[in-house]
Amino acid sequence: MACMHNVITAHTCSRFGISPTAIRSALACCFRLLSHGIYVGTRKCARHPEFAMFLDDERHLEIRANRDGRATAADRVYIRRCEVIAAINAYRYFHPDDVLGTTSAAVVHGIPLLGLTMSLGPRHTRSARNTPEFSSRLALGDPGTPLRIEVWNPQRPYRSAWISRRQSELVASDMTAWNGLSATTRLRTCIDLARVGTALDGAIATDWVLAQAMKHGGAPALEQARLTLDEALTRCAGAPGVNRAREAATSATGMAESVAESVAMRWFRVLGVDPVSQQVVLRNHAGEHVARVDFVITADDGTSVVVEVDGAVKYNQEAPETGRSNALFREKRREDRIRRLGYRVVRMTWADLMSRSRVRTLLHEAGVGC
Repeated sequence: MACMHNVITAHTCSRFGISPTAIRSALACCFRLLSHGIYVGTRKCARHPEFAMFLDDERHLEIRANRDGRATAADRVYIRRCEVIAAINAYRYFHPDDVLGTTSAAVVHGIPLLGLTMSLGPRHTRSARNTPEFSSRLALGDPGTPLRIEVWNPQRPYRSAWISRRQSELVASDMTAWNGLSATTRLRTCIDLARVGTALDGAIATDWVLAQAMKHGGAPALEQARLTLDEALTRCAGAPGVNRAREAATSATGMAESVAESVAMRWFRVLGVDPVSQQVVLRNHAGEHVARVDFVITADDGTSVVVEVDGAVKYNQEAPETGRSNALFREKRREDRIRRLGYRVVRMTWADLMSRSRVRTLLHEAGVGC
């Protein structure tokens, strides 16, 4: 019946005797159009009981209703990713030689997209020269809005409201199978995200893929992933945007534990901050564990500087209000212990990370020249 995640198609509706008129009525009420002949239900509706049989994902309905105010940005990102996957599975107009790529491949592989995160959070800022300090053209849009499937094709460049075909010849080692379709591999997808988006987009994606390799296979798997990435970059030599992809690869270490950490690492590379240590365990003179911090860098006077990112978002995830207060208190005590070890501490929020000038200012205030 339903494809998945409360997504249905016009073809399915026809099989169950639901008329186009009924579909149009539901689209003005409790359903939304995702793609050509593909719809998603947002709530169960007494006016359209014939659609109730297709709404089998209660979790999605609860998040969309958000009656208790607990739906987070992460919930909405999850919903949108599910919509994209369901739409890809339901789409009936692929060519045999289409290969899922860029944002569509990223979603099916679980690769994070900063554009989707930022569409629900802080926006980019602009420099004095009126050029973006941060930009992402890869946002998937908000839940329930029409989406476009992204594919590569060797000979059919085409763009419509529902699908974007970019022309590219792909070799077998850059492709993998997914649910009966072809998709670019994780690492090739990272390269393409940088090529069609920004180096920051590519760095975030590559960092995540390398981290997954490290998580599941340790240092040997990480090294193999790097070699595979280098080989894929070599095959892309001369392609538009490949220099951005190479630049993105230099920022990815596989040690970031969040998108925010990947963004911070990207700025460190851009600003020439070196060396940078990640996921550092700090101990006192007795060898006792004090804290595990995101980054440690060195100030111009030789003092070690701890950089922690995205603290405000972590606080906001606490509930209820007393939980946030307790988290702030615990974080203050933790930071005091770090300072007593002789470290300077810099905290960067999402708003800070979206501005190169703000990141540079925070580092300058800690004595780090860049």
